[in-house]
Amino acid sequence: MPFTFLLARQLTGKDVSYEGSGNIGAANVLGKTGTLASMAVLVLDVGKGCFMVLLARVIGMDTASEAAVAGVVVVGHVFPVWLKVCGGKVVATAFGAFVLLAPLSTLVAAVVLLLVAGFTRHVSFGVNSGCFAVATTDILYSGICFCGALGKRCCCRGDTASQVEYSTFAYRG
Repeated sequence: MPFTFLLARQLTGKDVSYEGSGNIGAANVLGKTGTLASMAVLVLDVGKGCFMVLLARVIGMDTASEAAVAGVVVVGHVFPVWLKVCGGKVVATAFGAFVLLAPLSTLVAAVVLLLVAGFTRHVSFGVNSGCFAVATTDILYSGICFCGALGKRCCCRGDTASQVEYSTFAYRG
C-alpha cells in the first residue's frame, strides 16, 4: 500500500496524485503537505523495502531470493494496484532494500546523493548519481564476475595468487 497516498490524505485531505508533480513520492508530499508528512512517508517507504528483505532473510531465503523479494517490492511500489498501477519513483523503497542487500554500496550512494543534490539543488540529479554510485561501488567492492553464473569460482578481492591458481585448476571441466 502506498504510504504517501494514505498519509497525505489522512493529514491534509489532499490526494497528492493530483497535486504538484502528480507523483506519490516524498518530494511531492514535502511540497504539498509539509515536512512532517514527507519525513513520515520517507521513513515508511524505506522501511517497506527493509522489512521485506529482512523478512526474506529471517525465513531463511538465500541472497538471490532476497534480491527477488526486493524486486517484487519495488515493482509493487511503482505499479500499485490500489492506485491503478500509477505509483512512486521507488527511490526510498529501493534504498530500504539495498540497505540490507548491499550496505556499503548503499552508504556510498546516500553520500553521493546528498552531496550532488546539495551542490546542484536538483534532487533528481542526486538520485541518478546515487544510483550510478550504488552500482559502481557494488561492482568494485564485491568483485562481481560472470563465471559465478556458470557455477565456477571467481577470483575475488583478497585471493592470493596461489588460491586463484588452485581454484582455476580445481574447477576446470
